[in-house]
Amino acid sequence: MIYVGENLPSPKGWGMDRCLINPSLRVARTVAADDVASLNYWPEYGGLSPARRRAYIDWLAGGRVDPQADIGLVFLFFYGLERRLFFDRQVADAAMLTGEVERLLDIYAAHVSFKGYATTFLAAAALLSGKAAPTVQPSAVVNWSEELPLATRLHLGVVLSEGKPLGADDALLWVLGSPETRLRTPGQRCFEETRSLFARHFVSRHPKGLAVRTPQRRVSVSYRAASDGFTVSIPGPHENLPDISGVNAPLSGLRDMLEASQTELDAYSRLLGRRPEARGTFEAAMLLPPGLREEAMAEAGEAVRRSVKSLLGEPSMASVAPRPLLDALGVPLERGTNRLPVSVATQVLQRLDALGFGMEPDRRYGGEAISMTSDVVLFEAPDGAAVDPDRPAFNLAKAAMEVAALAASADGDVSDLEFQALLREARAMPDLNPAETTRLEAFVWRLRERTKSGGALKKAADLPPEARQAIARAAISAVLADGQASRAEVAFLEKLHKTLGLPPEAVHSALHQGASGDFQTPRPAGPAQSGGAASQSGIALDAERMARIRQETTQVASLLSSIFTEEAELVTEAAPAALEPAGATAKRFEGLDDAHGTLLGAVAAAGFMPMTAFEAETKRLRLFPEGAIETINDWAFERFEEPILENDDDMVAVAEHLRSELPTV
Repeated sequence: MIYVGENLPSPKGWGMDRCLINPSLRVARTVAADDVASLNYWPEYGGLSPARRRAYIDWLAGGRVDPQADIGLVFLFFYGLERRLFFDRQVADAAMLTGEVERLLDIYAAHVSFKGYATTFLAAAALLSGKAAPTVQPSAVVNWSEELPLATRLHLGVVLSEGKPLGADDALLWVLGSPETRLRTPGQRCFEETRSLFARHFVSRHPKGLAVRTPQRRVSVSYRAASDGFTVSIPGPHENLPDISGVNAPLSGLRDMLEASQTELDAYSRLLGRRPEARGTFEAAMLLPPGLREEAMAEAGEAVRRSVKSLLGEPSMASVAPRPLLDALGVPLERGTNRLPVSVATQVLQRLDALGFGMEPDRRYGGEAISMTSDVVLFEAPDGAAVDPDRPAFNLAKAAMEVAALAASADGDVSDLEFQALLREARAMPDLNPAETTRLEAFVWRLRERTKSGGALKKAADLPPEARQAIARAAISAVLADGQASRAEVAFLEKLHKTLGLPPEAVHSALHQGASGDFQTPRPAGPAQSGGAASQSGIALDAERMARIRQETTQVASLLSSIFTEEAELVTEAAPAALEPAGATAKRFEGLDDAHGTLLGAVAAAGFMPMTAFEAETKRLRLFPEGAIETINDWAFERFEEPILENDDDMVAVAEHLRSELPTV
């Protein structure tokens, strides 16, 4: 399947054909180890160096199977196959020639240019032989020509001729073949994931397929050789197929879907770019968009789920140390870190959600920062028991449980009976959905371990009557759980009633009634309106009253939560980092100016910085906070292919996995 001789005119009419092996030309005895000369875009045997000719002949003699061969040598051989079939019109050799191209395609398909030309060869060869064009599937091959690939035109022509709407793969073939379409890195690196996401978007927008009006224009096929030596027309029955290449209107929407699919894979693609071996792991599955994550998690996440479940044992809720939990989830954290950085906490919570576990504290739902020296509460719950932290009913329930726990601990200890009563009270709170009830129980577990203080009780005076009655009833129920009320607990209840505007003398009566099962919530003192009815199982608050106290309960829940915040966990503002010498930061963070480099260095040194401190630092450096974050993250994208600063409402942090990548001072 090669041309050998001294004379084979080029189809263009001048010079020799590029593929001709001229035996009169010099060939080196061996290929020099240091010969790295590259071939021209259109290689020709006569223009090769003697060493390159030797490399070509060795490749041919070796059976044309070396996957490391220069792709230019493969094209040089391919030129001869093109000439034989399409210029010399040796149709009798078609089966042998197409078989050889298919074999080469199996070996060299990673070279997108060769894959494109080889695919076109096979489609044109089928037409020339009077056969059906081979099946074509979407791929990451870039179309560098100025027209829709032949295989795509034929495939879509058949679909349209049958009066069918385009399916997801048909549409993807069309948009990928469009000369205006270019796949970004996520699309090329994660093509199968891109294909799956595109299909989901497509079906959502076109559940019955994409109807395209059949164009009047018919398919006309001309084979343009990869050697740039000739172009020939191929007539046949395919000329009756409609040609979609002149239709453009739907392509804009299809490109939008393709772009959205690639954007959703940005984080996943960046991980695989840094660590290709991460494909198929739990870490990688977590970065997939929701539409693909569930399927990937089914296998990759099972082992991790078993590890997390082993920390719980038989119960569905328990206190666990943070370090074993991080190890089970595969989340790295430097030894000696006292507080879980925002970026790491986000990874932990997202992975727990995906595995069907939840945790308290959870910053997304009003929880405080996680200390590595204090246990967290781990529990099983679908989607991690996601709740709306601003919903009044949930806020009121949290506020009531906080004060109830405070009352139970007034004697310095929360007994097992009192703790069980608090859990029953949490389960009986009205107007809560299952996820809220589960998270409220975990919140109570957390309350038992936290510090007790009465400093915020005076804030409860701002609560509306219904909320104050709920808190008082919950507190008395908790105190009576063990069948007795100590002097310290009674004193606390009296103080609580006085602070809530309820008659203090009602405490003894309420305790007596509660012990006998006849407890009724006391009425607020003064002209306040009467609240909802109280029962032994909980407080019934109707939707209208809940809406009326929306703002108040949200505020009070936040205030009462501060009662239980341990001093060791309070976030203190970091002192501004000392300025490095002028030019030092620019040298350390090449590409950043001194001001932005100093800011990044300060945040990196601390690991995180409260927003107030970050804003103060940017002001000192004469920067705007949001603009500074954007500038630094743009710099990080060029260096790491992902942002380095993460910010929420109250904190800015350096992504933990990138912190070690930063140059040291």
